[in-house]
Amino acid sequence: MKLLGAVILTITAFSVSAAEKLEMDINLYLNNKLIESKVLQTATEQMQTVTADKFFKFKVTPTLNTDIITLTSTLHTYISGEYELFQEPKLLVKLNEMATIEIGRQNDKVYKVEITTRKI
Repeated sequence: MKLLGAVILTITAFSVSAAEKLEMDINLYLNNKLIESKVLQTATEQMQTVTADKFFKFKVTPTLNTDIITLTSTLHTYISGEYELFQEPKLLVKLNEMATIEIGRQNDKVYKVEITTRKI
C-alpha cells in the first residue's frame, strides 16, 4: 500500500512539473479598433478568459507540442445583456509568433483576436 502511494505521488509530481509556464499577450479588436489588451501568465492546458465588457468575451486554452502552440478558444458576443457563444476557433502557431484570428462578422461587427505566446 505504501508503494502504491509513492507511485501515485511520483506520477502526480511529474505531471505538475511537466506543465510548461507560458505568457500570452492577447489583443481584442472590434471593427479593427483595439478594445482590450492583456498579458496573462498561465500553464499549458489551463483556460484563460479576457473580457471586453459589453462587447465580447474570449476564452483560450493553450496546448504546447515542442515549439507549436495549439490555441483552442471560444468567442462569446454580448447580446441583450448576456454573453452568447458565437464561434469556436482553433489555431496552430509557432511559439513567439503572433496568431491572428478574424473570428467573423455578426451584423455590422467584425471580431478579431491577436495572440502571441511565449515560454517563461
